[in-house]
Amino acid sequence: MTEFTGERAKPYGASITDLVLASEGSYTSTFSAVYWVWHEPAFRSMEHREGSVFTLELAQRLLDHFTVLNGTTYEFIYSVLDPQLKKVHLFVKEVDL
Repeated sequence: MTEFTGERAKPYGASITDLVLASEGSYTSTFSAVYWVWHEPAFRSMEHREGSVFTLELAQRLLDHFTVLNGTTYEFIYSVLDPQLKKVHLFVKEVDL
């Protein structure tokens, strides 16, 4: 895990920065995961959103390199924790394995 700086995250950095800074919501008592899928030149919101995510479940997800959602395989590119809104932004791109 390293500090995120948009410059080091090319070609994804600007899109990630814009989405995280624009993130809205209200405070909740549990974390939620928000997925963003890469469609060059930017990430777009993915329909797959999870409500409450338990800490262990979230840690497991962050340690995996790939995930399958709705029958499609995705590679994790970046993850960003927003502690104020208790959101974890998961940035992925579709891959063929």
